[in-house]
Parts: sequence; C-alpha cells; structure tokens
Amino acid sequence: MANNKTVRYQTLAKEIHSLIDGIDNWTGMEANVSAAIKSAFPEFFWVGFYNVVDNALQLGPFQGEIACYHIKKGKGVCGTSFERNESILVPDVDQFPGHIACSSLSRSEIVVPVRGNDNEVIAVLDIDSTELNAFDSDDQFYLEQICNIVGNALGGCYQYRKLSLTLDEYQKTAVSTAIYPHDMAIIYPTIGLAGETGEVAEKIKKVIRDKNRQFDMTDKQEIALELGDVLWYLAAIANDMDYSLGKIADMNVNKLAMRAEKDKIHGRGDHR
Repeated sequence: MANNKTVRYQTLAKEIHSLIDGIDNWTGMEANVSAAIKSAFPEFFWVGFYNVVDNALQLGPFQGEIACYHIKKGKGVCGTSFERNESILVPDVDQFPGHIACSSLSRSEIVVPVRGNDNEVIAVLDIDSTELNAFDSDDQFYLEQICNIVGNALGGCYQYRKLSLTLDEYQKTAVSTAIYPHDMAIIYPTIGLAGETGEVAEKIKKVIRDKNRQFDMTDKQEIALELGDVLWYLAAIANDMDYSLGKIADMNVNKLAMRAEKDKIHGRGDHR
C-alpha cells in the first residue's frame, strides 16, 4: 500500500497538471504551483521558483519568508542545480559548500531543475525545511515529475519565452505581425516610431506634472508597455533596411567602444 507521502504527491501531480494545462501566464503558473505544493505539504518551510534570466537565477513566485533576489550560476544549492542540470538533495545545508543562507531557519533543502522544450534549465524549484534530513529519494522522484509538468507548460508559454528572446528572435516575431503597404517600408514604421516615442514622453510628463516626479509601479509598467511599442517599430525599420536588431546593437556597442578609446563619449555626431 502506498504511504501517505506517496499518495499526497500523486494527488498533487494530478492537481498541478490540471491547474496549469493550457495556461499562458508563467508568473501565475509558478505562483499556483508553489501554493499547491505548500498546501499539500504545509511542513515545508519554503517553496518557490528561481527563473533563469541572462544565465543567472532570479527570484520568482514563492510561498514562505523573504528570499534572495539573485543567485549566480554555480553558486549555492540552486545555482549548482542550474549549472549541473540535475536535482540536488541536501540533508544538512551547513555541510553544503557555498550554501547561500537566505534564512537561518533552513536546515535541509532540495532543488529540482525545470527544463524547457530543448532540455535546458529554464528555472529551478527550491524547497526548504526547518528539519534536518527532511527530503529523500521519494521527494526527489515526485518533485522531478512535477517539474517535468511545469517545464512542459512553461516551454509552451508565450510569456515565459519572452524572458529569453534575443534581439534577433524578438525582431523575427515582431515583424511577422507587421501589416503595412510594401511601398511604405521604412516610412510607415518611422512615423509610428515618432508617435510611440511621443507616448512615452507624454506618460513621463504626466508623472512629472501630477506626481512630483514620483514613479510608482503602475507608472513604470505603463511606460514599459509603450517602450515595447517603440521596440516594435525599431524592429520593423531595421528589418525594412535589411538589418537585424542584433547587428545594430553590435554596431552601436562598437561605436561606443571606439568613442571611449578616443575619450569622445560626449559631443555630437556619429563620427567623432
């Protein structure tokens, strides 16, 4: 007969699959998965995700006390799991070399990688306990199953894919939505760029005028959305000129490097 922990994990896996199947909201998915695990196993001290961003781990949704925002690849239990692309079970965190103590109450830990469609790590699931030796091979087996479910869902989630897009990948996606006459190439997106840049300036102006230059999270989010529209038009202009955004970025970085070498960062004109 299956023990109580096995039954809880089997029920939890089914619940999570049903909970996130077809959902296109990576933050919501991770939040609900964290909550579901914590609800099924209230004895767990901390349950949450760290997402891979720019080859490092950034704090995602979690259940528990405050946590570290940023973990480098190869650092601590989470960073090591990311680097090795494998689960790590730690009976005593004090015995793990380089353990990052986000909370002094944590005594044992298990970290399981979440893999995307290409089998690369896109996140890690981190679970801590206030007890020593709280996790065993059964926990690892079922948590890996759960992370496979999460990975399959996140791998097909548009909002998650946006986190790891290169400039060229973004441009390819962006221009696939472009609808304007061929004879308006360059011209149409340039006019649009001017309009969207004005929208950014207008929103910032209102914060300066009405809020004494105090930008709250809503203001920043609205400005970020307008900046996304600016980026779309930049991608379209570059595409119309047969340039990739990545190439333009490289050209700009090289130009700035040359100016720095000449001590001519300040001034006017491209050729200085």
